[in-house]
Amino acid sequence: MIPAMHWGPALQNDWTPNFSTKQDSLMGLRVLINDIWGYDIEIEKYQITGNTISGKLKIIFFDHFGLDDNDIKKIGNSLNGDGFKAWYFLQHYKGYTQIDSDGREYYAPFITQITVYEEFEFLYE
Repeated sequence: MIPAMHWGPALQNDWTPNFSTKQDSLMGLRVLINDIWGYDIEIEKYQITGNTISGKLKIIFFDHFGLDDNDIKKIGNSLNGDGFKAWYFLQHYKGYTQIDSDGREYYAPFITQITVYEEFEFLYE
């Protein structure tokens, strides 16, 4: 089941899951995905029987995580700082960066993709 949504009253229509609890941190989800930056939802299959609709949704969540200089200043000297420094290096090191259309070098944040299948069933009148 998808976790409870986290946005407050100002963004009530934004149904974006958040993975920032202590348990998420222990399981690695906070580093892996934390917030969702985008998602794609498809109806994988469905069936209509009388006034019941049932089926399966395919939900693909996307997140990107790029480290910048401020992240290293803020977290780089903490207990897990070496991991963040290595992550920063992989994103910014020449050879791992990308070149834009103007020939300028830039780093590309890591993209995380998670696919979830959710079955549904409801009655309509």
